[in-house]
Amino acid sequence: YQLSYGLGYTRYLFLVTALFSFLLWILNNPVERLPLFVCFLVSVMLSILLVFSIHMAIGFASFFISAIFGLRDLIFHILQLFSGALVPLEFLPGVIGHMGRFLPFRHIYSTPMTIFLSRITFIDALSLLSEQIIFTSILMCIVFLMWKAGRNKYTAQGG
Repeated sequence: YQLSYGLGYTRYLFLVTALFSFLLWILNNPVERLPLFVCFLVSVMLSILLVFSIHMAIGFASFFISAIFGLRDLIFHILQLFSGALVPLEFLPGVIGHMGRFLPFRHIYSTPMTIFLSRITFIDALSLLSEQIIFTSILMCIVFLMWKAGRNKYTAQGG
């Protein structure tokens, strides 16, 4: 139930985001920047997949860890900080800022917003999209491996 609910909600969220963003884009940008808007939509889809993969990895970690809530909360707070949801990544100081630029979390909020705000060229947007694809693919492979290993380890508790 949770998986189908989550996927339905994700589709709804993407459609609302895409329609609202398109209206804002058309009102504020010339048509020549339409390829950047397409990059933005692809980036939003990839960021949704990235978040979904992170949540699935946390869920599958419960095959191996009995108390998952502490890990879930820790990852959630790290994600908030390094994704640009709490503060823009440009505001993070020194070493923390450099760490944020190398972690995949920045591709959740920061990358789509950078593309949407037209702060970069089309070539740079394609470069960011390729990074997103790589991080999402790696994380999805990790989730698949966790699922395979967890299936063999699964034990039911209770009656």
